Amino acid sequence: MKSLPIFFSRLLILVIYFVGFSILHAQQKLESYVASTASYFEASSAYTQASQHYLLLSTFPNLEKFHAEAWYNQVKLSALRNSKVVKKELDQFLVLHPTTNLSENTTVDIADLYFAHADYSKSMQWFDKTEDHTLFSFDRPAFNFKKAYSYFSGNQYKLAKPYFEKLTQTIKYATDANYYLGFIAYQFEEYEAANDNLAKLTTLKDRIDIRYFQSNMYFNAGDFERAIELGKASLVYADPIQYSELSKIIGESYFNLGDYKKALTYLLDYKGKNGRWSNTDYYQLGYVYYRLTSFSKAIEQFNRIIEGEDEIAQNAYYHLADSYLKTNQQTAALNAFKRASEMAFDLFIREDALLNYARLSYSLGNSYERPSTVIERFLSDYPSHKEASRMESLLLDYYMVTQNFETALALLNTFSLNRFPKQRQQVFYQLASLRYRLGEFNDSIELYQSALGAHTNSNVKALSYYWMAQAFFEIDNYSTGIDAMKNAYKQTAFNTLDEYKFYHYNIGYAYFQSKNYAFAITNFELFLAQNDYPAEYESDARLRLADSYFGQGDYLSASIAYAHANKIVSEQSDYLLYQQAISNGYINQSQEKITLLITLTESFPDSDLVDDSIFEIAKIYAEQKDYTQSELYYQKLIDEFLISELRPNALLNIGLDFFNQGKNVKASDKLRQIVIEYPQISLVQQAVQTLKEISVEQNSVEEFSEWMSNVETTTLSEGEIERAAFQAIERLIDNNQAEDAITALRDYTSRYPEGLDVLRAYFLLGELNFKKGQWEEALLSFTYVVEKQPNSYSEQAFVRMTEIYKGLDRVEEAISVWKHLEKVAKYEENRRFAQSNLMLAYYRLADYKEAIAYVELILSLDQLEDQIRWDAYYVWAKSAEALQDRPLQIMAFKELENAPQPERVVEALYFAAEEKNRNGAFENSNLIIERIAQDFGDYPYWGAKSLLLMSKNFYQLGDAFQATFILESIVKNFTQFSDLIEQANIDLAKIKAIESNQNTSIKPNIDNNE
Repeated sequence: MKSLPIFFSRLLILVIYFVGFSILHAQQKLESYVASTASYFEASSAYTQASQHYLLLSTFPNLEKFHAEAWYNQVKLSALRNSKVVKKELDQFLVLHPTTNLSENTTVDIADLYFAHADYSKSMQWFDKTEDHTLFSFDRPAFNFKKAYSYFSGNQYKLAKPYFEKLTQTIKYATDANYYLGFIAYQFEEYEAANDNLAKLTTLKDRIDIRYFQSNMYFNAGDFERAIELGKASLVYADPIQYSELSKIIGESYFNLGDYKKALTYLLDYKGKNGRWSNTDYYQLGYVYYRLTSFSKAIEQFNRIIEGEDEIAQNAYYHLADSYLKTNQQTAALNAFKRASEMAFDLFIREDALLNYARLSYSLGNSYERPSTVIERFLSDYPSHKEASRMESLLLDYYMVTQNFETALALLNTFSLNRFPKQRQQVFYQLASLRYRLGEFNDSIELYQSALGAHTNSNVKALSYYWMAQAFFEIDNYSTGIDAMKNAYKQTAFNTLDEYKFYHYNIGYAYFQSKNYAFAITNFELFLAQNDYPAEYESDARLRLADSYFGQGDYLSASIAYAHANKIVSEQSDYLLYQQAISNGYINQSQEKITLLITLTESFPDSDLVDDSIFEIAKIYAEQKDYTQSELYYQKLIDEFLISELRPNALLNIGLDFFNQGKNVKASDKLRQIVIEYPQISLVQQAVQTLKEISVEQNSVEEFSEWMSNVETTTLSEGEIERAAFQAIERLIDNNQAEDAITALRDYTSRYPEGLDVLRAYFLLGELNFKKGQWEEALLSFTYVVEKQPNSYSEQAFVRMTEIYKGLDRVEEAISVWKHLEKVAKYEENRRFAQSNLMLAYYRLADYKEAIAYVELILSLDQLEDQIRWDAYYVWAKSAEALQDRPLQIMAFKELENAPQPERVVEALYFAAEEKNRNGAFENSNLIIERIAQDFGDYPYWGAKSLLLMSKNFYQLGDAFQATFILESIVKNFTQFSDLIEQANIDLAKIKAIESNQNTSIKPNIDNNE
């Protein structure tokens, strides 16, 4: 509501007064009513209303006798309301009323007015305008005391002192004057004078706190023994508040004398100011416990100091850190050392704190910054420190542990070659091994050679030769690789390494790949003569041994080796059975060959070798003139394997067998079937030639000619042209000429729409466009392939289509294809591919129940690929979380702690830490978070989120320092995560609000919304 203009305000007041007159029956005089009302408002501190009433007294002529006093009172009220205008109003008053007795002590009145309202800074300004000798009717002692006290309150002790000295002989003010003079002398470190003044009070009973004051004075003067003596003497007569304060003086005096055992008793009796301690109080008690080696109790005191930017706080954090170390709380020590290292009040403490912070960062990990950054900061700030060389070594080790080998090598290059020779060789070796794992084999070879050039460690030298050999094998340089492997073998240290047991296997494999089967056989046999090789290597070694015999043409030994291998290598037994059968065929053991092939077809009906086995059986029977059996097996292949590459051969062979038996009608049927179904393959020419011979024998040449004229087939030369065209395309693909190959494939599919290789052409066209990222064009090609199913490319095409749909974020279409592939897939890996992707797709679409159904299906499969397994557990965990199925979520995340993907492990560990927190196991929760900090520094979000949880754990454990330090560090170091910053600020405000109830040094943020 806006205030009324002055005129209307006055008018309103008049109305009120007239009403007041009627109520008071008019016998009460106007002037006394107004004057008393003004005084009432002034006494009530309602200065604005009082001023309006005094103004009214000066308005009307019949109230003239009140004018001067009313104006004077208004001046005083102005002083209280607005000190800026009071000087001007006072000057006006003195001009208009020069003779009134009110002007005699005007400035003193105003000063006294401010003094009465405890506004000593303003009262001092007005007392300065008058000296006591100029006063007429004013109480000079009272004036001197008020003026002295105004100066004293403003810490202007030199100005206060002479006025207090004037009062030492005045009965009313002598006690106070001596007390304040003693205090002033004490402030100026004039302790003898202070003691003299205070001694005058001991005979008076007015100052019961004098001994406390004297004790405190001696304490501040550094006379701790005298402070203790006086303090103890006063304890007997002290009330609870004085007892607490005296205990503090005595305890702190013992503290400064280094008698921590005695200090402890008295410091514990201190109750604080209004029940609250300060940072200094907590530091002193904590340091006493620290010096008495009660480190757990020291921690309880030090960690109450959660807000402080001074030397006391830095000392507290440093000794808190050391107390944590001595109680084996290393992560907590890291935090406290970090805090102490960030302050520069005590440079020695800062230096040592940073050194310890760097050491602990290296050994424990660091969630706030990379350990390498901390070590680098220490080396930069203190390059001549006696621990500098050791810290440089730690820095190198850290780079190597974190596989930051490039940076480690760059650091090594800043040193002379004779420094850190062991680390130099390790860096070359590790960097070479990293390049090897990335498939960069040529680079790895160069780096292994560099490691060999710094051969201070015999083990690393042997390993460098060994893995360099493996790199040569990977680029098919077997001869050089064999030489390197032999050099590894020559190293004395090699036979102590795990790689030693694989020497003969690796070099045998290299000889096998080089088709040097004799040396391959020798080394595989030497390898198998050992007893400490892994089972999977035995399986492969026996297989390659048999293949070496086969390659050498020793089919009898090959057959025996395949049979031996087949007892061990169950997952490859279809191949082994087939190879053993073929070997038996070469040594004329036809019946054994047939038996093995029949076993293969019955035991492995889904094997890719079934049609080959049936064809071989049919051939053997045909060679034995057992045409009944050969016809049976050829016909089985023709009827059941419609897309087999051997089907046209089976039709030709059975047709020729019928022709040789004189069964020309049957022969003609089979041979004509080839011509009709496979018009563009070379076998057609032999079929046509045989049909021509049959027509001659049966005198049906004219009928044969008419039939041929109606058959769409090509001459041999046309087929050869087509085949040559496709071979040219394959050559372009082999030479990585993708653009030319795409053009050629389009030309081929246009020119030969019914060509023998048209399906392969469309598939290759789709593959090339897929690799180029031309997904829509690739889809057209793959769609053509799958529409012609079943064929040997349809499943691969289905897989590619789903990858494209997935890449285009057309998940619904991808699901449709995966569902179809799941039903029709001939190959188990394609079925699993479909199922794993369906699991992921349903999870993405938030269909968690369907996702879990596929998880359970996938996890029930045998020989599951690791990637699929861990995907399944992750989907299980997150789907269970969405469905609020806590037991299932716990189980799945527990499995994920062992996953090979660190991003999943760190999330699983966070969940485990959170679960411990939920169950009140705060220390165990922190242990898990420490592991996250140490092993997963490359995942800052989970690191920050874990720290937020760790803060809660520490506060539940009663460690306010750790809780607040962690929260402040989150706010400072993880600004990219706004959600975590917001929560950290909320938690920090809550903790400070609680702790401020016990610690006067803490200023809670009252504006923070909880």
